[in-house]
Amino acid sequence: VVYQKPMELLLDSKIGTGYIWNKVFRREAIGNVRLDESIVYSEDQLFIVEVLFATTLAVVVPQVFYHYMQRQGSLSWQDGNYEIWQGNFRARQLIYKMVIEKSSDKRLQQYAFSEYVKAIFALLRYTIKYRDKDEYNRIIKTYKSDINEYVHDGPLTLGKKIEYSSYSNSYRVASLIHYYPKHIR
Repeated sequence: VVYQKPMELLLDSKIGTGYIWNKVFRREAIGNVRLDESIVYSEDQLFIVEVLFATTLAVVVPQVFYHYMQRQGSLSWQDGNYEIWQGNFRARQLIYKMVIEKSSDKRLQQYAFSEYVKAIFALLRYTIKYRDKDEYNRIIKTYKSDINEYVHDGPLTLGKKIEYSSYSNSYRVASLIHYYPKHIR
C-alpha cells in the first residue's frame, strides 16, 4: 500500500507506528532526524513521526521479513520506573506539538492529543501505585485542562470516562479505587 500522505500511517492501527523494528527507511528520508537518547521509552515513535513529516511517500508491504522476539527481562515487560513513563509522556507531548504545528488534519490532531493525554494518565497511574502524592498533584495542576478536555470531549466509552475521571479528580479516590483493592485481597 502506498501512502501519499505518510502521516496517515499513524491513524492505521494495523501498521504499528510505535516501534522501529519493523521499518526500513531511505537515508534521504531520515536526513538529520536522530533518536532522542534522552527519552528512554517511546523515543522510536517520536523518531518515526519526525521522519514521516520529513517525507512525502511511504510504502507498506504485507509480508513479514522480521522475527521479533521479546525477552521477559526487557523494558517492554517491566512496570518500569518513573523515568520510563516520563520519557513516554515527553515523546507523546512532542509528537502532539509537532502534529499541531505541521498538520491541519483534525483526525491526526485528535489522535496525537489522545496519545498525549493517555501518557498523562500513565504518569498518574504510576504516582498512585507508588504513593507519590506530590507528583500526582503537580501533574494534575499542570495538565488539568488537557485532562478535562479529553475526558469530556474525547472519543471515550462511558466506562473509560469514569475510569479517567477517577484518576484525575482526587488522589485519595484514585488510590482507593485503583490501588487498595488490589492489595486487600
